[in-house]
Amino acid sequence: GRSLAGLGTSVSNLLSDSNFLPVDFEAAKDLLKRAMDSNFPPNAPKLAAGCLLYQIYLDENKIAREGTNNNDGDDGEQQWVGVSVISDLVLMNLLEDILDLISACDAERESNDEFKVRKAAGSTHAFHVGDRVEGNYALEGNY
Repeated sequence: GRSLAGLGTSVSNLLSDSNFLPVDFEAAKDLLKRAMDSNFPPNAPKLAAGCLLYQIYLDENKIAREGTNNNDGDDGEQQWVGVSVISDLVLMNLLEDILDLISACDAERESNDEFKVRKAAGSTHAFHVGDRVEGNYALEGNY
């Protein structure tokens, strides 16, 4: 998902092919939704969260539609418990949010590039009237 959105991807050297990490997908989905709902920049991490959430939804849909898992049970098949099919409306809304975040990332990148050009030109006033400036004076969440 990240490569389709034009984001870079990397894997930590601490992970090898033989290591498996257990993941609580329900908690991960909640955290990814919270990350996407943040009102603060930058938008690239929100976009990455949306791509991951979309991939989790697609994988859960695939599992739920297959309906069975071969796990050496009594009859060789075991029903997946707690996995439901995600509606197409939810997936479409998530895709719209991802597309909005892609646009916001592009606008953010262009704004940053304009600032770098003005700064490189030797302007004594790097900020101009109308520039967007945000501050978090309460430092919420920065402990």
